Amino acid sequence: MSRNREEAIAAGVKVEEARHNMKRRKPWHDYHRKGTYMLTLVVDGRLPVLGRLIMPTQQQGAHVELTELGKAIYNEEIKKIPHFYKMIEIWKVCIMPDHIHMIVRVKEDLPDGKHLGQVVAGFKGGCSRAWWKPSPCNTKNNLHLHR
Repeated sequence: MSRNREEAIAAGVKVEEARHNMKRRKPWHDYHRKGTYMLTLVVDGRLPVLGRLIMPTQQQGAHVELTELGKAIYNEEIKKIPHFYKMIEIWKVCIMPDHIHMIVRVKEDLPDGKHLGQVVAGFKGGCSRAWWKPSPCNTKNNLHLHR
């Protein structure tokens, strides 16, 4: 049985905030070379702007219902990656309310001067442009995705 934060503290469990850092890249790895990569991009402040978690009923299990932004990212922005970089395949995508998981395959070395970080930066720029498109649901807060 899981507990919420307050219940854990009341039960005497030491609760610490997660300390994330952006130093998960291997300094010895060459990210322009071919390989398979698991990427996780998180919305700044973990705002649930990509979807909403729908709890299970008897007919279906839990799933994420994508917002207009989540749909635009899934249907448009992710498809742009292999369009601009023919050597990259998107194997799997999982969009959660406040983050995105992707497994990408770099089939061939990226062109000189390019590496996976630049591909991700371009994708994040596309997500920001999708956020700024006119939409009745959009409050126009800043959207920042973090690796």
